[in-house]
Amino acid sequence: MRFNEFTNHVISIDGIDNDGYYGKQCMDLYNYYCRMVLGTQKGETGCARAKDIVTTEDNTRFFTVYKNTPDFIPEKGDVFVITGGKWGHVGIVTERGTLHEFKTLEQNRRGDRKLTREVRGYKVDGELYFLRPKNQENIKETEQASIEGGDEMRIYRNGSTIEPVYGTSACKEKDKIGHLNKNEECVCVKVTNGVYLVEYKVDGTDEYKPGYVKYHG
Repeated sequence: MRFNEFTNHVISIDGIDNDGYYGKQCMDLYNYYCRMVLGTQKGETGCARAKDIVTTEDNTRFFTVYKNTPDFIPEKGDVFVITGGKWGHVGIVTERGTLHEFKTLEQNRRGDRKLTREVRGYKVDGELYFLRPKNQENIKETEQASIEGGDEMRIYRNGSTIEPVYGTSACKEKDKIGHLNKNEECVCVKVTNGVYLVEYKVDGTDEYKPGYVKYHG
């Protein structure tokens, strides 16, 4: 199931009680997401407490785990885990975040067993982790297009925030050369050092130039 199909489906049924116990818990949404979007088998993911996801190999083997830092930006499809409290908490990032906030779909945030859409900051009770799925097949918004010579290129559409473009794959502030506008399309040439080399349109012209963006799927 594609990511957008999954979120629309879960919202349409007002949440999911994946295991039939204790109502709509945060882990129910997480396990259902892993199965329906990431392609895991039923029972392959999960643990007694959400806070333990980041230290349980049955879960982490499907993800790249990032502990939050001041310059980290979560991507659409990431799973967030908060380690505070007795049980911790887990939810799904619904679009690319900013340095100040990120949007989520989650269950039982307030102990009410409800599905909610939230806008969160990065200050939490305990530690904050982001888990990026290794299987991005149902998350990436890409199209395949034929180009001259019979090769293929990937057309990427930017999200709802302005994306800086850098002159080197290090993506340092001093190397910034431009930006992608909200929802702007660009051509992804290849992945280099974990970032994307793209060709994008220079504002106000019909000219294109290359640069690097910090996309992660």
